[in-house]
Amino acid sequence: MFQIVREPLEAPLLPPNVAAGGVVTFEGRVRDLNDGQRVSALEYEAYDTLALREGERILTEARERFPLVGIACAHRVGLLQLGDVAIRVEAASAHRREAFEACEFVVDEVKRRVPIWKKEHYRAGPTEWLNAQGTNMVTEAAFYDRQMRLAEVGPAGQARLRKARVLVVGAGGLGCPALTYLAAAGVGTIGIVDADRVEATNLHRQPLYRAADVGRPKARLAAERLRAQNPLIRVEAFQERLTAENAAERLAPYDVVLDGTDNFATKFLLNDAAVLAAKTLVTASIHQLEGQIQVIRPGGPCLRCLWPAAPEDGCVGSCAEDGVLGFVPGVLGTLQAAEAVKAILGMPTLSTELALVDLGNLGVQRLRLPRDPRCPVCGEHPTVAALTPPPHVVTKIAPGDLLVDVREDEESDADPIPTALRMPSSRFAPDSPLFATASRVVLVCQRGTRSDTLARRLGNRFVSLAGGRSTLPREAP
Repeated sequence: MFQIVREPLEAPLLPPNVAAGGVVTFEGRVRDLNDGQRVSALEYEAYDTLALREGERILTEARERFPLVGIACAHRVGLLQLGDVAIRVEAASAHRREAFEACEFVVDEVKRRVPIWKKEHYRAGPTEWLNAQGTNMVTEAAFYDRQMRLAEVGPAGQARLRKARVLVVGAGGLGCPALTYLAAAGVGTIGIVDADRVEATNLHRQPLYRAADVGRPKARLAAERLRAQNPLIRVEAFQERLTAENAAERLAPYDVVLDGTDNFATKFLLNDAAVLAAKTLVTASIHQLEGQIQVIRPGGPCLRCLWPAAPEDGCVGSCAEDGVLGFVPGVLGTLQAAEAVKAILGMPTLSTELALVDLGNLGVQRLRLPRDPRCPVCGEHPTVAALTPPPHVVTKIAPGDLLVDVREDEESDADPIPTALRMPSSRFAPDSPLFATASRVVLVCQRGTRSDTLARRLGNRFVSLAGGRSTLPREAP
């Protein structure tokens, strides 16, 4: 519920809710100093009809972005004295972190989008009307002026970008630069899918995040940064892992999909989902100083034309194991954004070639990639007609499951899983009597890669938790 009120904001906005483990209230009060001038009072005016409509939109977006059990906001208008509450936001969620982040989101969006003006009464002299949304709003003509001068863009191309919808799966090393340049180009709607939270080891190659962001959800943070970068676009954040169960739903509203993931299982899931939904997919991967990029267009060829079955995760070293310089995913992610923008504008893109980029010697090699008529997804007689999770992968813990943390000791010590048995993969003993009574043993690592490899090899009762540690709660309600 969003309200415009003319009386003091004193009563709570939300009723008591026993289902909420965390209830956060934010109050913005009238202060006595602004830009070095002493303030004696504030006066607010609103265009009520538009303000209420836009305020309700913001609260609806908050409900979509955060796991809330309640959200409300009220903004006062009229003459306010020092110390009076001008805006109050209340958010209730199972966890305090989500409630806090929802409050922050609503306050920022109200300030940016709701048509409310304020008059500051200064002690030293005249009063001044200010747009509470800020004075740095820009027009589309100014924001996109330089790229609209290109013959390949112009007003018509900018209109195509404005209408376009692009989904980026993975807001990490590849996703951060891709998202930045998609937003800068004016892609009208950008979706972000990522279940991870920012870690200190991410910061050198994921420039959307700061040191103070460690522990916060990547998808929501990235969305906040993109909205601040370009207020003319819409950004949708999904703090979740892409799975066989949700992939079709997530891809459906979008025109182009970017793969910013770091494991084969999700890359091949995205390939299959994009082919089945006839979506353009821009996929990339990196290894040390090298990377590769491919654009999969409806009609093929696709990833499975090269590799009918997904390689096992772990057959190629990861950034965590082999290291990476930050500019490598930066370059490949920027190339992904370039291919996506070109596809939207109708310009030629990679489609029947795979580009290999070596940043050690600045070499680029293009390999012809023919469509395989026997491809199990895009071939003449496809065998993959629907998205199904591998039998050794699960997305939820069921009653009776034994959860086993297969991360190494230093990882588990730094971020323990209280409900899990600890048995690092380096010394995993599948015949341990600890497993004797369990009907199913669920293995969990940091991202789901090592547990996937282990479960695939062991089979039988052993399964891997998709997404790894990031899918498990870190605090009790």
